[in-house]
Amino acid sequence: MKMEWNRGIVLCGLIVLVVTMGMSGFASEEAVAAYERALDQWTQDYLMATLEMTVKIGENVPASYTLMLWAKGTDTAISVITDADVDFLLGLSMLQENRQITAWWLTLERSKTFSSSRTDEEIGLNSGWMEQVAQHPEEYEVSFLSDDEDGWAIELHPLENEPLFHRAVVYVRKDLGVITRAEFYDAEGVLVEVDRVLEHIELTDPNGDTLFFPYQLEVYDVEEDKTTSIVYLNLELPAFIDDAQFTLEKVKELSLRVLEGEL
Repeated sequence: MKMEWNRGIVLCGLIVLVVTMGMSGFASEEAVAAYERALDQWTQDYLMATLEMTVKIGENVPASYTLMLWAKGTDTAISVITDADVDFLLGLSMLQENRQITAWWLTLERSKTFSSSRTDEEIGLNSGWMEQVAQHPEEYEVSFLSDDEDGWAIELHPLENEPLFHRAVVYVRKDLGVITRAEFYDAEGVLVEVDRVLEHIELTDPNGDTLFFPYQLEVYDVEEDKTTSIVYLNLELPAFIDDAQFTLEKVKELSLRVLEGEL
């Protein structure tokens, strides 16, 4: 009788273990799927917007600028700074294609091309590593980390040899299915950047689908004690933007129009 009782306990334990593992597997699949859907909302086929960006380093006085942006897909965009606390930035226009950015300063009559991952180092503009993850999600290994009542934590590991970061933890809110926070760590496990989405806005895309777009963001560079705040002043999701908008000639035209007071 005692042996049969012990066998029953073992059998019950195995059943509980199998069920628990099955539920855990389902939760991880659900979490990763939610993360991938959230990324889809982050990037759109076409986008037109005006943004206000404010940069604050340590206890220094913050500097703000306003930027007009046109974007196509994940890696093609054109933008121009229409207002800035720093005169040097006024009229600066940029073309992004194939992970390269060409910046044009009309006042200096010169351009400079650099990797889109180095925008902060080159011209002091930082939209956060989460945006770059959203633009190229295929370059990261994604795994389920944890689950609580409000959301999931997803872990990312870059697949490339010289990554911007070595590990990230991304938090996805369950009720809206949106990304709220991302933490980025270096090879030693030290936190180097924190991206937060403070507000999402509900939009309807050209196909009639509802989405929640990251409307107000904050990027914190831990080492530099630098906070970049980004707020969309207006935002449109057109069905189409002509390719003629994304050329170096257009970059120069936008810069001239700003300096002549037309934008």
